[in-house]
Amino acid sequence: MGLGYETLKASNPRLIYASITGFGPSGPYAQRAGMTRGQAMSGLLSVLTDLSNPQPMGISLSDHLTGMMRPMAFWVR
Repeated sequence: MGLGYETLKASNPRLIYASITGFGPSGPYAQRAGMTRGQAMSGLLSVLTDLSNPQPMGISLSDHLTGMMRPMAFWVR
């Protein structure tokens, strides 16, 4: 789409641009999707659904919280 960091930085030099993955950039689970797998591995899926027919949450709570909290990591350093 042409919306990389360099392109967007030209419009706003104070831009915070972050890449967030479910299991981090490296390691054994790095290439795996995080949403439903994260809910299952954390035990959240078993609390919210019937285990005979597990269904992920309607929204990805982890995606929303990560998006809200990620900018704070830059300020904490």
